[in-house]
Amino acid sequence: MIDVRKEIEKYEPIDLAQEEELQQDEFIEVLQHLQKSLNRFGKDQYKTLGQVEEVLELLEASEEKDKVYGDLRKEAKKKDEEIDALLLAIIMVTDALEDLYYYTVKNNEGSWAEQLSLLWEKLGQKLSYYGIVRIGEEGTTFSSHHGIAEGISKDANRSHGEIVEVIQLGYVYRGRVLRKARVIVNENEERVKYE
Repeated sequence: MIDVRKEIEKYEPIDLAQEEELQQDEFIEVLQHLQKSLNRFGKDQYKTLGQVEEVLELLEASEEKDKVYGDLRKEAKKKDEEIDALLLAIIMVTDALEDLYYYTVKNNEGSWAEQLSLLWEKLGQKLSYYGIVRIGEEGTTFSSHHGIAEGISKDANRSHGEIVEVIQLGYVYRGRVLRKARVIVNENEERVKYE
């Protein structure tokens, strides 16, 4: 059998003071590791806080830009509406001159017709300069994108689809049709047979 006393005598007696010092050293070492971890955490937290503040500033700037962009879109829409109103007024004035021009040309009013023809041509140039183009003039080819055929004429001496009479001119502003022309279009029977 094992003699417990002999076995215990083999080992040194425990010195409680030494054991306490070891525990204090370990505790100090643990505290030092904890302090290092807390310092590192503090630095990381500071960096993270700085990054969060930057993100918040960017979000605020983005919201401000969105608001400014929305205001600019509203202002642009308002300006477009004002431009449309001005274009409508220009077309109304041009319509009045158009009526006078066609009346004098058809009634052959001599020098008065010549003066209005020059004025009509000059007006067309000025409108074109500012991006407004007349469409549906007599002698041009009809296009359903730019005109409405109010009637058909059958003249063998004219081309198929040629505008033979203008009821009301149309206008295009920078590629956008403001008003379609109302016209009488020639239908050549020879052409219709082959289509």
